[in-house]
Amino acid sequence: MAELRWTDTNEMTFDPDSRFPSIAIKLLEGRATHPNVSFVVARVAPGGEIPRHIHPIETEIAYVLSGQGKLVTESAEYPFRVGVAVTIPPGLAHGVVNDGDVPLEVLAFHTPPTR
Repeated sequence: MAELRWTDTNEMTFDPDSRFPSIAIKLLEGRATHPNVSFVVARVAPGGEIPRHIHPIETEIAYVLSGQGKLVTESAEYPFRVGVAVTIPPGLAHGVVNDGDVPLEVLAFHTPPTR
């Protein structure tokens, strides 16, 4: 019989992200634990950014937990603040800038998994 996977994120530390130096992540699910999704909490430092990038085949769904910033695409900038959710389709260049003075924390899902 299958068992649920239970994680207390309060007991996890943020680890530096090898691709984006101004962010740190808590990897809640990834290829090693889930075949269909990666699930992270990303923390962007004040003044930091996730540079514009593209996921060739992955859809990203992100939800802002705390802080503020902006989500940037080739054609627009969107406020990225607590309670905002976005779905980013494959192939769309996007990035995030923390323009606040506290960390920006985002819950993000990628399907298929990116990690």
